Amino acid sequence: DTAGTAPRGSIITLVISRGSQMVFIPNLFSLTENAARTSLESLQLKVSVKKIGSKRIKRVTGISPKVGSAVKRGTVVVITLS
Repeated sequence: DTAGTAPRGSIITLVISRGSQMVFIPNLFSLTENAARTSLESLQLKVSVKKIGSKRIKRVTGISPKVGSAVKRGTVVVITLS
């Protein structure tokens, strides 16, 4: 029975959810590398960085998978900085 009461002394199995295993890729365009990394890591995503150009301070100009995509936690997200 999945609801109600159990007799005294019964063994009860409790399953605790860790929440959804899927998350959505946020819009990171124009963020710095550190801000983008923090945002992705807070969603339990892994980060790979691709740097283009010679600017000292780079901003996110590309994201893969694309913004709004549903991905599993632990997925590698590639951010392009230029």
